[in-house]
Amino acid sequence: MAPSAATDEYALACTAFELITGSPPFNGTTSIDLIDEQLHAPPPKLSRKIDWLPHAFDSIMSKALAKTPDNRYESCSEFIALITRALY
Repeated sequence: MAPSAATDEYALACTAFELITGSPPFNGTTSIDLIDEQLHAPPPKLSRKIDWLPHAFDSIMSKALAKTPDNRYESCSEFIALITRALY
């Protein structure tokens, strides 16, 4: 699959996830485990573990990190607007 705006959104979501929570959304112990998680595992629902994170954080991240690019937000701007609103 060729890189696209959806690819950029996924990368941005991974970066935002780590900046906000202090850990990446996927952290397999080996390269193969990490790739498998990227392809198959849902992102963790951290609002259950981090008190100050709103529940909306989980659903926003789930959509931005959707495995199927067509299921992600229409743009990075939309993703950023939603995650900013959820955190403020």
